[in-house]
Amino acid sequence: MSDPRHTLLFVDDEADVLDILSRMFQRRYRVLTAPHGKAALEILRTESVDVLVTDQRMPEMTGIDLVNAARAEGIDVTTLLLTAYTDPQDIIAAINQGQVYRYVTKPWDVNDLLITVKNAVEFAQLKKDKEKLIRQLHQRVEALFVLYEVSRASANDPASYDAIIDRVLTAVARVLPYDCGAALIAPDGQRGATLRLRCVGNVGEEALLGVKESMLGAYRKSSGLTLPEDRVITRVTGTTTQDSASPVVYPNQLTVNLTAAGKPVGMLSLFSHRADAFTEDDGLLLDVLANQTADAIQEEEARHRMERMVASMADGVVLTDEKNDIVVMNPAARRILHAGEEGQGPSNRLLEERLGFQPFQLVRNLEYSGHQVLREDVKLFDRTVQTTVTPVN
Repeated sequence: MSDPRHTLLFVDDEADVLDILSRMFQRRYRVLTAPHGKAALEILRTESVDVLVTDQRMPEMTGIDLVNAARAEGIDVTTLLLTAYTDPQDIIAAINQGQVYRYVTKPWDVNDLLITVKNAVEFAQLKKDKEKLIRQLHQRVEALFVLYEVSRASANDPASYDAIIDRVLTAVARVLPYDCGAALIAPDGQRGATLRLRCVGNVGEEALLGVKESMLGAYRKSSGLTLPEDRVITRVTGTTTQDSASPVVYPNQLTVNLTAAGKPVGMLSLFSHRADAFTEDDGLLLDVLANQTADAIQEEEARHRMERMVASMADGVVLTDEKNDIVVMNPAARRILHAGEEGQGPSNRLLEERLGFQPFQLVRNLEYSGHQVLREDVKLFDRTVQTTVTPVN
């Protein structure tokens, strides 16, 4: 039974040789054949071939000429040469230069040929796996830069959730190239939504309509809600075209659901003209870029808003975490506690020395007792202040 994961291409100008080779390997692999180099080159342009097995001496184009022609077009395929030479110096040179994997002399030994082809297939698979790992590594490194840039831009200019997703959609093209990207943000369900479409290159208007219908249909299927088109605000960036020759259907689509505070708020999709553009791993990466980035930025914005609000208060406010480490201390609290200027990082030990207690430990005791607030007068330097200790969720 053939293995569709691996494809062999046999090239020889003798039909009986091709027939023999096909019958030898068609039970193990997917087999393609070509009678000469030009026909083989056409197949290599359209098919994914793991191992090329070609006769060296053929009219018009030798086996090595075929390999060089394929490489000139960016096609790098593991190659075995069949040769009747007893001293094939040109083939040995091709092997040393990495153009050819191995050569097999004619007439070949059946077992030797079977083993050599099997080793070549394994070599080709290892090369594919290595290239895949390198691509994934590059993707993840690039994704880190995207996360950083989106976070920095949003920190300098706080934005709404859908604007953050729009930034992610723009930046993610460097990690996951696409022809059209779409982000549907519908936090209020049927009350309204925003659809952001980003075109990379020229995208036809008919294709954009197809993307919009796809997004609305996917949202309806995912949420069970129907978004009326008159309540969907569509914004398009990039270049569109009315050229009737432009593609109207995208054969590959990658979609992730968008969430905010654990609730579904829409979806993000990437569309590509290439049928093999996206993988399952790409879906996981897109989910990280879209959802974790937005959540982190929103949490950071919430923290900054809280800090700004607390900083403006006339009363002294100190927030600690479950480790009793100080998270926030506003200017008024610093003055009251003589904790120094902002940036000096007062420790929890200083807080305990000044107040005579650990706030978080008191909060824990409050929870055990069922109370929510503890008020107490504390002597601080030359004044008495009233402290209020309460848990904050």
